[in-house]
Amino acid sequence: MLRGLPGLRKTVRYFCADFARVRRDPRPGMITDLVNAEAEGDRLSDDELLAMVVTLFIAGHETTVHLITMGIYGLLTLDGARDALRDRPDEVPLLVEEFMRFWSPVMMTKPHFVREDTVFEGVSLKKGDQIAALLIAANHDQARFAEPESFIPNRRPNAHLGFGHGPHVCLGMQLARAEAQVAISRLFNRFPDLRLAAPNEKPRYLQRAGMRGLKDLRLRLS
Repeated sequence: MLRGLPGLRKTVRYFCADFARVRRDPRPGMITDLVNAEAEGDRLSDDELLAMVVTLFIAGHETTVHLITMGIYGLLTLDGARDALRDRPDEVPLLVEEFMRFWSPVMMTKPHFVREDTVFEGVSLKKGDQIAALLIAANHDQARFAEPESFIPNRRPNAHLGFGHGPHVCLGMQLARAEAQVAISRLFNRFPDLRLAAPNEKPRYLQRAGMRGLKDLRLRLS
């Protein structure tokens, strides 16, 4: 946190100056839309704008990295994945969706608080209890997916919950999809004999609750 504070201060100053710029000279884009957004005569304050924009700015960095790196790792380790990329390059979007379902980089939601005593799915909950939805469990639900523990590169349909759902769906999901599709396709096109640098080593995962990602991914490019 201490190492990150100087950079965060610069980012805050940059965005605050940008709010002033778009008020003087509006340009197409999300920041202008947020600055000009109005509901019943009320507009977002600079603090509210800053909270929204910084959240959107940083929210997808880590999760998209994990989707891409887990996808690369999957292509090098999962049966049929690499063959699917080579033989059916037009189905890369389906491949990325299956990576999202199978690995689920964001494995759970933020905690929710129970508002009143209730029984949910046969479990008694008290007011104030915390609960969280396990997205990875939903993505491996045998009532929802055929062969949920199998990686099927061209799975259809694939209504996974890797990007959330409803009003809490990921705002950047289309960008994340595009980034993963482009990164994976370009990497393997350029280095068709790409392989793991240490294939016999077990993968080292992040020790973070609710997040699936590799601590590192060492590759030999050829």
